[in-house]
Amino acid sequence: MTPFLTTRAATISLVVFCAVYAFIFLFGTFYIYRLIRTGPRGKLFETPHLAVPNRPMSLADEEQIQEPSYVIAGE
Repeated sequence: MTPFLTTRAATISLVVFCAVYAFIFLFGTFYIYRLIRTGPRGKLFETPHLAVPNRPMSLADEEQIQEPSYVIAGE
């Protein structure tokens, strides 16, 4: 046994550890429940007006969607 670790110190450490992780678990459960309850916002994806299911190549001539440009700090 270690002389500097008492039963009281180990018990307090264990209680604090359990309390912190219980708080994190409960907050995460509440947050996920709230996300599920509100549901997705807006449309998940938008179908182009020219897209026809029986003509999958009807969008071959369309312009490609450009990725947003990100500004790197310091430039």
